[in-house]
Amino acid sequence: QESRGLGDVYKRQAVVFFEDSMFVTRYPSEQIITCVRFTVTIVFALWMADRYDGEDILRLICTAQMVFVVLTLLYCVLFPGTIFSQEQGEHDFIGFLRTKNNEAAELSVGILFQIAWFKLQRARREIPQRWELMLFVVQGMMLFLCNAKGALFCVAIPAAYLLSVSYTHLTL
Repeated sequence: QESRGLGDVYKRQAVVFFEDSMFVTRYPSEQIITCVRFTVTIVFALWMADRYDGEDILRLICTAQMVFVVLTLLYCVLFPGTIFSQEQGEHDFIGFLRTKNNEAAELSVGILFQIAWFKLQRARREIPQRWELMLFVVQGMMLFLCNAKGALFCVAIPAAYLLSVSYTHLTL
């Protein structure tokens, strides 16, 4: 029951993500793969939430997202000529993934997890670590560079929900 509030957030996010991303993509087959990967991740997260402490899971997910962002930045340094594509404009950020929408989906989910983590810290009157704040800013910058309007829209609605709901409703 404790994970129910967070599970509801995951379920709503999955539906919004799939519907909105399919409307804006030029590559439906790639986006379906991304949506399936996202859905499997959500199912796995719900399974873990039923068996493990939600706060630990959220902390671990944010740490894993940090690893993804650090690896993306490292890839950008090592292979600067391959990090942008020309899907819509001249400079659509893809990092080391195949399309800007794949990169944007990963970043937008990471941003939402970080918002939930910050909200949890705020409820406990804790101050976020510098690396957490830097990760949040870097993810936002990379998401913006992806030029993926659908992902920006998909992150805005759940983010607004997470920011508006009180901690008591977001029980981990």
